[in-house]
Amino acid sequence: MDIRELYKRYGSGHVACIDDTVVAHDKTFKKVFETVKENGLLGNKRLVFRFIPPEESVCVYQFCI
Repeated sequence: MDIRELYKRYGSGHVACIDDTVVAHDKTFKKVFETVKENGLLGNKRLVFRFIPPEESVCVYQFCI
């Protein structure tokens, strides 16, 4: 799934992904974690949890040397 689709569908929420497939999503990390646990996916080494910022958000990075 491309990042623009993630922003549109899951912006301001948490997701759990295995490879490129979203296996759980919700507004709270706790609910996503519980869903993943209930479905027996916690042991999967390709499982990744992410927060998807709102679609209209802007990220600003500052580098200090």
